[in-house]
Amino acid sequence: RPVSRRLAHSALIALCLCTQACAQSTPAQAVAEGAASLPYVSEGPPIPPLPALRDALAAIEQGREPPAPLPLGQPLSGWFEFATLRRDLDGLSGEQGQAFLNRYRDQVVAEVFREAWLSVLAKREDWPSFRAAWSSAIKSTALRCAELNARQALGEADASQVARALHELRKAEYLRLGE
Repeated sequence: RPVSRRLAHSALIALCLCTQACAQSTPAQAVAEGAASLPYVSEGPPIPPLPALRDALAAIEQGREPPAPLPLGQPLSGWFEFATLRRDLDGLSGEQGQAFLNRYRDQVVAEVFREAWLSVLAKREDWPSFRAAWSSAIKSTALRCAELNARQALGEADASQVARALHELRKAEYLRLGE
């Protein structure tokens, strides 16, 4: 199931509230390296209030500069970078997508990005990049089927393995629908 804009906004708002409630942290080196290329992210200032963050996100999604620089290395940096990348996922290279996933490994923003990114890679049939970005935590039936296509296209699964995996997917989907 594709990640909705409402889900991304809700996650950003929840993250903003949590972050504002916590003490400021030192910028992480991995985040600093990736976000430093974004012209609207700066080091040091405190996290802006929620309305300013919403305005900044809206500006980024519309391809405009946000009204004020955003803090570098804060938990929100990944969400603003994701908003920037989401505008042109179709034009994103496999290396750029994988770099984002590596930078924000084990964070919610990486998982939200991963689902959107995998959908684009499946449409492109860029199976090596798809397999590199794959996570067994993916629950989407469509993406799990695309993962089977990727394995088969790359010679990592034969027809009998694909048939067994499809059977398991159908069974899991049937059980999910019965809940």
